[in-house]
Parts: sequence; structure tokens; C-alpha cells
Amino acid sequence: MPEPIEKRLAALPTMSKAELCDLWKQFFHADPSSDLRRDLMIPILAYRIQEQALGSLSARAQERLRQLSLAFEKGTDSAVTGVPRIRREHDWFASGGIRFIS
Repeated sequence: MPEPIEKRLAALPTMSKAELCDLWKQFFHADPSSDLRRDLMIPILAYRIQEQALGSLSARAQERLRQLSLAFEKGTDSAVTGVPRIRREHDWFASGGIRFIS
């Protein structure tokens, strides 16, 4: 029986880089980049462990992340809809107030 997900996640920070590389090979069927730091490998592997145990993001969520990523690369917020924008006006800001606009 496989280890519980909590134990596997908790073990990641205690693992050496060599152990993390072995785990990487198991998950991704390839060696990690030699430039990839240990502290970056841990959250990537943690995500992969959770993804395999609990399932991946829905297709809709993946598409939304792709849209947001493209908008971020272009430097626009056109992909951000349905999220209230905040404008701090001088009078409101001075008194600590925030006004939501649409």
C-alpha cells in the first residue's frame, strides 16, 4: 500500500537533491535540468504527488490559467474579468477607505 500523501509531502524537504532527482525521474521520466535548484524541485514534486493522488485541474481551470498567463505576458489585464478593480482616491486613501469600481 502506498504511503499516505501527507507523509510523502512532509518527506520532501528532508530529502537530498539526489533523492529528489530520483523521484523526479519517476514522475517525469526524464532527468531534471542541472540548473534546477533543490528548493524549486520540492514544490514541483509536491504538486505532482498531489496531482496523481487527487487529480489534475479541470480543463476549464487549465484554460483560464493559460489565458491569464498570456495576458500577464502581454502586460494587460484584459483576461481578468469578474474581479472587482480597486481604485484608491486621495480622499478615500487618506482616511483609509477603499472604493470598488466596475
